[in-house]
Amino acid sequence: MAFNSQLIGDLKSISVPDVFQWVSQNRKSGFLFFQRETEEVKVFFSDGFIINTSSNIPEFLLGKLLIRYKKIDKKNLANVLKTQLKEKRPLGQLLIAKGFITKDELNDIIKQQIIEITVYLLGWDKGYFYFEEKRYSKNLDFSISVDEILFECIRRKDELDLYKKVLDESDIIKVVDSSDLSGDLKKFIDGKRCIGEILFEIGGDYLETYKQLYQLFLDKKIEKIGKKEVKEDPTVSFLVALELYGRGRIYESYNITKNLYDKYKSSQIIKNFYQNLVIFVNNFFEKKVGGENSCFKVNSYKLLDQRIFLTPKEGFILSRISEYPCFDELYKVVNIEKTELKLVLIKLYKLNLIMLKEIRRKETKELEGDTLLSLLYIMKNELTGALEVINEKFTGVFFFESGKFKIGYSFSENYNFSKYLQNVKDISLVDEKDFSKTLKYIIDEDILSFDELKRVLEVYDNMLIQEIIKTEPISNIFIFNEKFTYDISISLNLFYLILFVVSGYNVDVNVDFDLNQSYELTVLEKELLEMAEEYHAIVKILSSFDNNRLDREVLRQFSSSEINILKILYYLDLIKPVSQDDLDVDELKEYLNNLQKMTPYEIFGVNKDSFDIDEVKKTYVNLSKKYHPDLYEDKQKKALADEIFRIIKEAFDLLTSKEKEEESELKIDAKKIFLAEQLLTSGKIYLNMGRISDAVDSFMKAYENFGQDEEIRCYYGLALIKLGRFQEGFKILNSIDFTKFNDPNLYFAFMDASIKLGKKEKARKILNKFITEFKSLRKKAEFYQRKLSL
Repeated sequence: MAFNSQLIGDLKSISVPDVFQWVSQNRKSGFLFFQRETEEVKVFFSDGFIINTSSNIPEFLLGKLLIRYKKIDKKNLANVLKTQLKEKRPLGQLLIAKGFITKDELNDIIKQQIIEITVYLLGWDKGYFYFEEKRYSKNLDFSISVDEILFECIRRKDELDLYKKVLDESDIIKVVDSSDLSGDLKKFIDGKRCIGEILFEIGGDYLETYKQLYQLFLDKKIEKIGKKEVKEDPTVSFLVALELYGRGRIYESYNITKNLYDKYKSSQIIKNFYQNLVIFVNNFFEKKVGGENSCFKVNSYKLLDQRIFLTPKEGFILSRISEYPCFDELYKVVNIEKTELKLVLIKLYKLNLIMLKEIRRKETKELEGDTLLSLLYIMKNELTGALEVINEKFTGVFFFESGKFKIGYSFSENYNFSKYLQNVKDISLVDEKDFSKTLKYIIDEDILSFDELKRVLEVYDNMLIQEIIKTEPISNIFIFNEKFTYDISISLNLFYLILFVVSGYNVDVNVDFDLNQSYELTVLEKELLEMAEEYHAIVKILSSFDNNRLDREVLRQFSSSEINILKILYYLDLIKPVSQDDLDVDELKEYLNNLQKMTPYEIFGVNKDSFDIDEVKKTYVNLSKKYHPDLYEDKQKKALADEIFRIIKEAFDLLTSKEKEEESELKIDAKKIFLAEQLLTSGKIYLNMGRISDAVDSFMKAYENFGQDEEIRCYYGLALIKLGRFQEGFKILNSIDFTKFNDPNLYFAFMDASIKLGKKEKARKILNKFITEFKSLRKKAEFYQRKLSL
């Protein structure tokens, strides 16, 4: 068969011996690469002679062969492999340097490795190969002819096939007649071990042992009594993973280590190595392609390269990239563990099958209010990312996944983890600013076990969380989808800790909460107790609920600390106000009776000498939504509500008597308020759908029904601008802080009106804030920058 100088092919159409012979006859130098599924083999040639082999197949790794041939024990091999990771030297060189084997012994093992790999290759009836030319040094320690190898390997394969037809590696055997059995065979043929396990225990050239077992079986000295899966020694598997890692075969090392970790989670050594592997992959993925914010595109031209062979898993992932180019999208559809997906993408990137399309900027948002509210906001909205907290004491970064706390740290002098370890554990480290490097160093050097480290981190993060809740922040910035390098999360119940700090230190919770309302649980009492780990303050509060309901009269007897905890429950939607439909006649009568005894100032919860008129108006709106007579159909309830609302209205009129204009504006129709809110929501939906005329119509109608509301006025201003009434719309938006509603459409409307009216400085000021708040809308920002430069 004729070959091109660039030899590429499929093993279905040409055999392994023919490929070897072509290289030998043409006296080629370079390597043959074979691949079948995930298995890879390289055979190196110099002038047609075989000089070495390399493989990712565990059975043929140098370390495993040395153990099998009793050249080194597992403990010493582990130490050498650890040294190799630090010194980056070939394993064979290190073994010779440390006196475990001689150079001749290494060459004998390499020859045996070549033979066993070739025998294995001869059994491949499918797979792909190619030859790549490359010159090697003339000073070679070892070479062997192709004819010699093929002759020996074909002989061995024929013998092995014969033995396996009679005795499979999974067959369990026992002794029938021990008269002809050697010491090792007597020891290991115990009726429990299978052929494969016996071969490994005896060691050496497995073909010789197989031959003895075959003859003993024919002579009826042994018999088969069952089958079992060949159990791999976990220590040997771990050493294989270490060797693969040292050779840069990270994907294969990870797969073996992950399997060991799933089976032997109690092993501290395996756990540490697994965690370090995850760190390494995450760091490498971050440096190589930009991390989890990366988006890719397929290099169609490279798909034509016949030297690239992909596994079905790799091919499947590659096929999905065109439709789901970004990592987070791809991860959701391929159903592959995240670290493994990163390893596949790294391989595809190295093969130039995929290219980096873009690295999406991480969206950030400055969270308003104190740090406690920021934490509650993250929990409520189940956010994933990192919260960067800056206060007078320190700067800290806290990671969350779906609203659950993962891990946090500070790099400020008095709060960094290195200093904390020194204080509480008397462990001295270099003052490392990089938290992830500090953790890696602690694990690599076995300073703490992984479980000990997690316990220390729990106490450390508990301290940090308490500090940020109690301390006034300078800023709280949330970075969406930011992930910590380590795949680690500590057992810290953030909900419990917040309750503990709020009640223990009497921290005020800045959440609007109506003390004139009754509340009911939105979750089962048992569920809430589990969430709070039966924290005593929650237990006490729940004891005041009657049939999952807390009456407002009972609520008014609560301490400020208990009210603060209720505010947390309310903010997290764990309790809700009892709806008007649930208010019975007796409750309305009771509220009316209490109302008649209260002064106007008590009704609105304000101080007679000094109060905020805006807060009075807000309370009036809330009370209108609850007690307006139009909300009740039952005649008796309607009559009671009418009297209640009359008292509320009179109290409101008294408090706002100096605000005549506002007084006339706030003659509220509750039904109109609800309608206005509904129209506002509809308008926002239409706006996002691009249905501008429908959105404008909804905003105009919302304003007609309840024009006193700031948010409605903002969108009314937007509607006017969309209608071309720039002056009117600009006047409204310019009079209100519309940025607090966090809608880019309001920014666009204001900038459009400002530019149209020649107020470019106003537009530039808002554009600068827009760029800070909406980093993901970079193209829109560039559009307005161009408009302002004209």
